[in-house]
Amino acid sequence: MTIYIKNMDTTILIAAIELGSSKAIGVMAKKEKDGNTQILSYVEEKSSEFIHKGVIYNLDKTTQCLKSIIGKLEDETNHSIEKVFVCIGGKSIHSVPNFVKQDFEEESIITETIVNSIWDKNTEVTQDDIDVLEVVPQEYIIGNDLQVNPIGVATKHLEGNFINIVARPSVKKNMEYCFKHANMEIAEQMIAPIVTGDAVLTETEKNQGCVLVDFGADTTTVSIYRKNILRFISVIPLGGNSITRDITTLQIDDQEAEELKIKYGDALYKIEKNEMPNEIILKDGINNISPIKLNEIIEARAEEIVKNVWNQIQLSGYEGKLQDGLIMTGGGANLRNLEQLIRKNTNLNRIRLANSICKTILCPNEILKNDCTQNTIFGLVLKGNQNCCQIIEDKENEIKNYEPQKDIFGNQEEESIDNNIEQEKAEVHSTNKPNKKEANKKSNPDNKQQEKPKNSKKPWSNLIDKISKDLFDNDDTFSNSN
Repeated sequence: MTIYIKNMDTTILIAAIELGSSKAIGVMAKKEKDGNTQILSYVEEKSSEFIHKGVIYNLDKTTQCLKSIIGKLEDETNHSIEKVFVCIGGKSIHSVPNFVKQDFEEESIITETIVNSIWDKNTEVTQDDIDVLEVVPQEYIIGNDLQVNPIGVATKHLEGNFINIVARPSVKKNMEYCFKHANMEIAEQMIAPIVTGDAVLTETEKNQGCVLVDFGADTTTVSIYRKNILRFISVIPLGGNSITRDITTLQIDDQEAEELKIKYGDALYKIEKNEMPNEIILKDGINNISPIKLNEIIEARAEEIVKNVWNQIQLSGYEGKLQDGLIMTGGGANLRNLEQLIRKNTNLNRIRLANSICKTILCPNEILKNDCTQNTIFGLVLKGNQNCCQIIEDKENEIKNYEPQKDIFGNQEEESIDNNIEQEKAEVHSTNKPNKKEANKKSNPDNKQQEKPKNSKKPWSNLIDKISKDLFDNDDTFSNSN
């Protein structure tokens, strides 16, 4: 499938890759200037062997995975990918608050230069074991007032309030290494929790105050918003795989443990115990397990994760300021009765499951899952703002570069596709042009024919006539000899 673009000024092709703990996802999408976005290709590959807790630990296998995903996207769309958008996640990512103060000798009007100077001082605060991935400005304090934009205000004291999104240097370094060795340029690295938040949260939720909890495979990410500003990020090193590993203690392999969790798992089993069989028969057909025992294990770990989430909310200082409650996403959010477990262990009553993104995106039914697992990758596509591929602007480009084929006798076709196009154009405008024969009569008073004789033959036709004549001549000779 080759994607043709009618207008390169209004359409771009976006390539995006998300490296998660359980799977790596690659997407190619077409984005119009008006915001309409269409998924053209979607590729998934398992990544649990080389990515743990959202962090790359086997660089060679990750590089091979990237090459495979990029190759499949290119094959499915017939486009050469030049760069991709990626997102950074992992257990070491968290927010660090920072304050920068500046005093003036006399009352001064705050300018953009002064604000930029405070911003630069904030980024100068670094440590050897962390990288500042992104800076999110909060409010500026002027006297007793909080200002989102202080430019133009007169004051003798200005204080900037920031949160720096930080991570271990190896997180970014390993990702850049893998993409470099996969011969792929990174268009932009974005923070995964921010990408997800922009994809699934409404403006009202961000403004009124909410906590977004992404229940992932190896990690659970807590992001808090209020007054349309990101206030806090923390990553808990526990996730759905933690539950699966606990189930394997019942002498069950990883794959079957995961299947049991998905099919029979319940965060509060007592509520719906009558819907379960009395015994769950395992794949070997010999052993079985009690659903009560299975869900005791699941509930214990799920409750631990929820309590850690609540602890992070309390540490953020926004415990009583989340009017729009908690929004769940991520594959782990599909665990039965997780919402009720959260209500039981927190004081949050307003809870919503974000199984898809808020904005419209055109996606084939065979790709779209609506199970909370595609929100980050689709959010990454929506944030993409650079063309990532070599674009075929229009089919006419192929026609213009068409080379006439030669027939079996070595002669080129008389008319190329270009001539056909010109002929069609001429027919459209023929009503406004004089008859060709009449034009010849006017330009040729003697009325001599300048056209090619009707009985003229092509070289290969003359050759066939000659061969036929020789054959008949030989037949006559043979006949006479008899």
